[in-house]
Amino acid sequence: MLRILLFIVCSSYMLTNSLLAQWNQWRGSASGNGVIANSDSQSMPMTWSDSENVLWKTPVPGVGYSSPIISNNKVILTTSEPKTGTQSLLCFDSASGEMLWKKQVHRGRFFSSNHKMNADASSTPVTDGKKIISLFGINDAIYASAHDFDGKEIWNIKLSDFKSQFGSGASPLYYNDMLVLPVENEPTIAVYGYDLSGTKKWTISRPLKKRNSWHTPRVFEIDKQPQLIFSGHNKLISYDPMTGKQNWSIPGGSAVTVGSVVMDGDIIYTSGGFPEKGTYAFDIKTKKLLWSSKVATYIPSIVAYNGRLFAATNNGRVFCLDGQSGQEIWSTSTKKSISSSLFVANDRLFIITEDGTTRVAKTDSKEYVELHSNKIPGLTRATPSIVGNRIYYRAENHLYCLAK
Repeated sequence: MLRILLFIVCSSYMLTNSLLAQWNQWRGSASGNGVIANSDSQSMPMTWSDSENVLWKTPVPGVGYSSPIISNNKVILTTSEPKTGTQSLLCFDSASGEMLWKKQVHRGRFFSSNHKMNADASSTPVTDGKKIISLFGINDAIYASAHDFDGKEIWNIKLSDFKSQFGSGASPLYYNDMLVLPVENEPTIAVYGYDLSGTKKWTISRPLKKRNSWHTPRVFEIDKQPQLIFSGHNKLISYDPMTGKQNWSIPGGSAVTVGSVVMDGDIIYTSGGFPEKGTYAFDIKTKKLLWSSKVATYIPSIVAYNGRLFAATNNGRVFCLDGQSGQEIWSTSTKKSISSSLFVANDRLFIITEDGTTRVAKTDSKEYVELHSNKIPGLTRATPSIVGNRIYYRAENHLYCLAK
C-alpha cells in the first residue's frame, strides 16, 4: 500500500510539474541546446504550409521576435506596438489558439537606434509555472516584470539605465528559483541575479571596453555542478548561478556575441560576433580552446548534435562542421536572410529563413540533403517552440500551432 501511495504521489508531482512548465524559456530550458529530445517529437510534422498540418492559427497584434513559452496549457508571447508606444504580454489557449488576455506592461519611449533586424519585444520571457517574467527595454532603461497567469502584475523593477546601440534582445534565464537577467549594454554592462520575489541576490560586472553584447547564457552541469556559461568578452566564462561567483574562464572567442552557447559531451561551442568573427570550441576538461573556425554566425544560435555543429549566418549560409576538429563537412546557401536559430528534432535539422521558409535537412549526411521545404507567409524572425508533437510558430502577424 505504501509503495502504491508513493507512486501516486510521485506521479501526481511529475504530472503537475510537467503541466506547469512545458517549455518555460528560450530554447525550452536553462540548458536548452536547440535539440528537441522528447519522444513525442518523433510524431511532430515534417511538412506544413499555411493550411497543411495547422491545428490552429491566430492573429498576433504588434511586432515582436520573441519565442513563445508554453505552460499551464497557455502560450505566452511578448509584443510591442510602435504607434501607441506600448509593450505587452499576450496569453493564448494552447489547445484552441484563442487569445485569453493582453496585458500592457510598459508605455513610453522606444529606443531610437534599434538594429534593422531587432524589435522592441525580442526577449523571450520565462516562467516557473506560476509567475511570468519578462524583460523589456523602454525609456532608456531595462525593466524586469513579473505577472501571474491571469495577467496581474506582481512586481516591476528597473534593472539599469540602457544606452541603446541596436536595442535590447537578451532573454532572461530561469534556473532553480533564480532569475539571471543579462543587461550587457552601456552604461552598466552587468548581469543580475534575482529570486522570484523580485529581490536582487547578486550582480556580475562585465565591462567590455564600451562594447555591448546581447548574449543569453545557459546552465550546464560540469564537474557535477550547475555552471552558468557566458560567451563574449573574448572568453568563455563559468559562474555559479546561485551566487554569481566566477568559477573559471578560458581565453578565446569574440568580444561581442548574440547567440547562445551549446554543449556536446565535453565541448562547449560559441559563435559570433564582433569585432572577431568565428566559431570556437572549448574543451571543458582541459579548460583550453580546442579549435576555431572562420565560420561566423551572429544573430542565430548554433546547434550541436551527434558530434556535428550546425551554424547559420545572417546572410543565409548554413554550415555543418565536425565537432572535434572544426573541419567543414558541408555548406549551403539559402539565398535568404536568417534570424531564427537552428534546431534539431527527430534527427532532422530545421533551418528557417526570414521569408517564412523552413528547410528540413538530414543531420548525418556527407553533403547537404534537403528533405522538405515548408512555407508560412510573412516575415519570420522568431524561433519556434516545441511541446510534444506540436510546433508553436510565430510568424509576422500570426501564431501557428503545427501538428499532424
